[in-house]
Amino acid sequence: KDVWRNAHNGLFLTMLLPTLFLIYTLVRVISTGKWDLLGYCIPFSILTFFLVGKLGSAVNYLFEIALVSAWATGVVIAEAQYHIPKGNPLRLMPALFLGVGICFPLHVPHFYNQWSINDWAGTPISSSRVMTDELAYRLKEIEEPVLSQDAGLSLMTGHKLVWQPFIMTQLHQQKRWNQEPLLEMIRNKEFKALVLPINFEVDTNLSEFGLWWTQFDEEMVETIRSHYRVAPRINPAANRGQDPRWVWGYHSPFGTNYLYFPK
Repeated sequence: KDVWRNAHNGLFLTMLLPTLFLIYTLVRVISTGKWDLLGYCIPFSILTFFLVGKLGSAVNYLFEIALVSAWATGVVIAEAQYHIPKGNPLRLMPALFLGVGICFPLHVPHFYNQWSINDWAGTPISSSRVMTDELAYRLKEIEEPVLSQDAGLSLMTGHKLVWQPFIMTQLHQQKRWNQEPLLEMIRNKEFKALVLPINFEVDTNLSEFGLWWTQFDEEMVETIRSHYRVAPRINPAANRGQDPRWVWGYHSPFGTNYLYFPK
């Protein structure tokens, strides 16, 4: 486990180099006053990063800054190769980054049944895979409609992708979206199952769950809690004590999912 963890952490630090190259390129452009196309793209990508709404957007707001970082990395490497004498080990930098690109899937776990490292600590464990497979198997046996916070899980199990209303909670709080139709569907138990990242029967302190709670207001929580129940796992994880995440939830690298059935 220590070998995997150290390799994981080393790879992660290596992947931070494009960010350093981005900062270096921006500082150089500002200090020299030579604004080329890359120089203009850097501040705009950073501005996009801060202006795009984060809630419910996954990592979409990183797209432009990641693209420009890759661009800056290529420029820095090309310049380094031009100035570094032949035979210098630093000329192997492109090969290093190619290796990082090839190893990238080892750092970011693939969806469902395809990852090699099964949690963000970098320790390869089988329980995450087993639990995700179990949840996927159960969802395949459930009829439509299923409302899942994890959109990828819905698609992987053959369910239609139901528009996720939870990311609209902030708009509801601003009186710009009416969530009553959704609450009425939950009261009528129209969804055959819910897949949510929180166990509302156990987790009652809203302040402990950070951004997860921003996707649910009190009225929605009480509606779900009153009309749906958390279904226990078929095969609770062994040697995990009474931690509800393992007895009731399906732990994965992306968090813990809980399966709800109508009461």
